[in-house]
Amino acid sequence: MNGKEVRVMKDDEIKLELAKVRNSIYDLRSKRETETVTDTTRAGKARKDVARLLTEQRARHLKANPKPTRGAAPTAEPKAAAKKKTSTKPAKAATK
Repeated sequence: MNGKEVRVMKDDEIKLELAKVRNSIYDLRSKRETETVTDTTRAGKARKDVARLLTEQRARHLKANPKPTRGAAPTAEPKAAAKKKTSTKPAKAATK
């Protein structure tokens, strides 16, 4: 799976593929413990597929819900300056 294939998928397809790839990672991990894995690179490729799917999912989320920019006008009154806290404990006496 490459990035182009992921970008063409619909949101539901991404969720299904993500579940399928995560399940295959679990199976590969189990098979690795029992030493029945013939292709040891499949786990790394599956993890990269998960990363591609999650990246595309996040990009779509940010596109649908954009955050306001830093230079945007504030929507509320600015907060008053906080008062400096002073200690309520008595000062320590010098002992000699």
